[in-house]
Amino acid sequence: MAVIVNAQPVVNYLTGVSARQVPFAVSLGLRRTGADAQKAMQDHLKESFRLRRDSFNLRGIKINKGDQPTKTNWRVVITLDPRTDYLQKFEEGGIKQPVGGRKYLWIPNDKVFHGRIISASDPRRPKNLNMHRDSHGRVLGDQRTFMIMPKNRQDPIVLQRTGGSGHSGFTESSLKKLSLDNFGGFKGEHSKVERRTLTKRKVRQQDLAVVKLYTLKARVSVPVKLEFVDTITKTAQKVAPGRMTEAMIEALRTAR
Repeated sequence: MAVIVNAQPVVNYLTGVSARQVPFAVSLGLRRTGADAQKAMQDHLKESFRLRRDSFNLRGIKINKGDQPTKTNWRVVITLDPRTDYLQKFEEGGIKQPVGGRKYLWIPNDKVFHGRIISASDPRRPKNLNMHRDSHGRVLGDQRTFMIMPKNRQDPIVLQRTGGSGHSGFTESSLKKLSLDNFGGFKGEHSKVERRTLTKRKVRQQDLAVVKLYTLKARVSVPVKLEFVDTITKTAQKVAPGRMTEAMIEALRTAR
């Protein structure tokens, strides 16, 4: 992805200036215009996204050395580095689906993670939970986590027990939505012992405490929020006349 800022329309309005100074002035004004547009895009990126690696992503809005303007090449090219091309999907939006053979996208619960980036070292990061299906067909993981498919076949969710032990891993409202079969995992009947545990045991309120960590979705909508072309174009149109005038005055002042 790239945006090219061309100075020719501005140059066409310049009159009464030494031809020898025009190339230098135009390249200088265009260089400053490009820097302004680059900075505006970087600021927009910081405001619109929660970035895991701020510096790395901001450097991805770049002007390569060969894309800087010269006295004979009146243009500047602002690009999105290929290493940060994962941002491109936010330019036009659309639908995001799992890749690499995965079935679901794991959508974190903002009430738990508060909108922060879940780092690779976080024990509650999906990969670190080591979710697996046990001999009863239940999907369990580390950190006292487990996965359930609600009875109405809505999106699967991953819960974490925060109180008690044993099978008391559901809130009272969750129990009402699940069948006895769903209690052990996605589907299938389970042992009589497990059924008796659920139906006859007195469960204390504090033992029922759980939090939802993730909702699993087969696809999600990708919002349009990069606005790479729009941000750079509008900034360049706004600052170019002033930057060109400034550069021309400077060129005339330093002319020999």
